Amino acid sequence: MAFAGFRPAHASGASRDRAGMVRRQPVVTLALVGLAACSFSGGNSANQSEVDPPVVAFENGLWFTGESFAERTFYTAEGLLYDSPPAPVDFTVDLSAKYVIPPYADAHAHLLPAPDELPPILDSLRARGIFYVRNLNNAGSYREAARGLVNVPGSIDFAFANGGLTSILGHPMYLAETLALELYTPEAQREALQVLKTSRIGAGNSYFAVEDVEDVDSLWEAVLAGDPDVVKIYLLNSALHEQTAGDDEYIGRRGLDPTLVPIIVERAHDSGLPVSAHVETSYDFGVAVRAGVDQLAHLPGYGASTLRTSSASRYEIAVADAELAGKNELVVVPTVSLARAASDDEARFEAIQELQRANLRLLIRNHVTLVVGSDANTFSFRRRGVDARTEVRYLRNLSVLTDAELLRAWVEFTPQSIFPGRRIGRLADGYEASFLVLSGNPLEDWDNTEAIDLSVKNGLTVDLP
Repeated sequence: MAFAGFRPAHASGASRDRAGMVRRQPVVTLALVGLAACSFSGGNSANQSEVDPPVVAFENGLWFTGESFAERTFYTAEGLLYDSPPAPVDFTVDLSAKYVIPPYADAHAHLLPAPDELPPILDSLRARGIFYVRNLNNAGSYREAARGLVNVPGSIDFAFANGGLTSILGHPMYLAETLALELYTPEAQREALQVLKTSRIGAGNSYFAVEDVEDVDSLWEAVLAGDPDVVKIYLLNSALHEQTAGDDEYIGRRGLDPTLVPIIVERAHDSGLPVSAHVETSYDFGVAVRAGVDQLAHLPGYGASTLRTSSASRYEIAVADAELAGKNELVVVPTVSLARAASDDEARFEAIQELQRANLRLLIRNHVTLVVGSDANTFSFRRRGVDARTEVRYLRNLSVLTDAELLRAWVEFTPQSIFPGRRIGRLADGYEASFLVLSGNPLEDWDNTEAIDLSVKNGLTVDLP
């Protein structure tokens, strides 16, 4: 990185401490900017206890306002941003007219493998500037084992759904059981279908199978025992829920009984938890919205299979449902880029994109908040490079948002939807001191969103792999 300078606040090498006493400044050179966590964060705990946390001035940067960039100076102290120095400045960083934005976020991911496989994923997230992730279904046991690796200084902040609520042999129960039994091909799954029908290896961990109100009552304590940050529910082909019961063709393609959704949402809200709903069709969308869910994990018509066997009308959001979604301040994670990954028919893909544009524009007109999520799992993230950037590039090509609107959705609305109780996602006084410094203007050249020169999280410089 090439900053003009990183210097102590006073040329004399001394400053006044909080009591007015003279304190010698550490000698910090430009080469140490990337290692500034040692100075800013208290990486040396023995020395940190002897001095106050430093106040750092970031000068000559162009800071994202939500619409454009403006030249400003911000100060960091004790992990927060300040418009004016809260105490005498210890260090000054010259950002040399580089562009500063809040960190990126992914509101729909499945990035919690076995703990020994997690560190390289965290390294990759840091390198990509993705500091906030919502895991919308994960094994509760893996989450427990990951304590100390995530949600700690210098790492990535995760919100967890743990196991989601679905029907017996619905999604993702069927997927979880095939993986647990190592049945990786459709042929192997067909041959072992009778075993799969009775397998419950992941029950209470990767999923909760719910068929009636009694199941909700009996399982709710176990749901809460995992300390989820959000409750994930599954709606798939819910208009056909009764008709498809016992139909082998719909194994893995079913979700909750739609009559149970309002009950679950009310139970979750009474427990102080938001609800995120997986939806496939416009009917699923309407069920979720009318039940009062807080977030939708997909947009109807998000996937490549959308128009394979059905007309577009099955996935067109009803105007009344969109209006209610806006009134309810619903958050939608479109995950529309999944269509490109699996589509092998260009004509069908173009039709899917037109459907996606129509649905997104309807939601935008009704002031529904759109946020960024990739639906990346460990395999697609590590082997195919799928992440929030994949979804953002796809959304940008749909041309339903301006670049400024899309950037704001990614860096402001997305992290705030993941951690609604935190002051993140904005570069403003009193917000967490977390930001990325880009070498160029992303609103002039979108590729600059990946040109990260410096990352700071809660006032600490992040060591980029």
